[in-house]
Amino acid sequence: MDKKILTIYEEAGIVFPEDEQKKFAIEKTLIYLEELDKWSSRISLISKGDHGHVLDRHFAESLQYSKGIKGISRLIDIGSGAGFPGIPLKIAFPIIHIVFAESQRKRAGFLESALRKMNLSNYEVALGRAEDLSSQKQYHQSFDAATFRSVASLEECLRLGAPFLKNEGLIIVKKEPEVDYQGKEPMFLCNELFFETNDKRKSKIMVFKKRST
Repeated sequence: MDKKILTIYEEAGIVFPEDEQKKFAIEKTLIYLEELDKWSSRISLISKGDHGHVLDRHFAESLQYSKGIKGISRLIDIGSGAGFPGIPLKIAFPIIHIVFAESQRKRAGFLESALRKMNLSNYEVALGRAEDLSSQKQYHQSFDAATFRSVASLEECLRLGAPFLKNEGLIIVKKEPEVDYQGKEPMFLCNELFFETNDKRKSKIMVFKKRST
């Protein structure tokens, strides 16, 4: 399993040059998988599957977001649910401050438990709807990037995410390759990153940038 975990990160372009970094990624990923197993028997988080399936499907897809977040220091994962893409990104880039925004109390409880068990730092779990959180002073226009995965339509993601962003901030969303949407004020499409998942499904990461005002 250790080798498979490292391979999942490497296939997304994330290489750990130091043994301590490799050990960190393996340890935190295994703890997360164990917590996911425990909580999935009580609440609905993701579709059933063994650890290999979770790595191939959910971790692999989540790590593709890393191609759109280079150089950022503060990120909000909106509708985080079971922690995708936020938790894999947090493991890969522990220095980034990540806010995990989740509207369902039980799922927010899972996130709190998993992150605490992983002994990570520089994060926050925010319980609430995106519309409500974005109006709060500590979250409004305070992030370099926002991520979405399987939360809402593309247009809705842009609407919900924009208030969280600083000028030049990014919204990063995974969509099917055929989706074509250039965005509208204040967000516009600045990059598309195509990839093939480990189970041979074609997909892409769409990166939108907030116009300076």
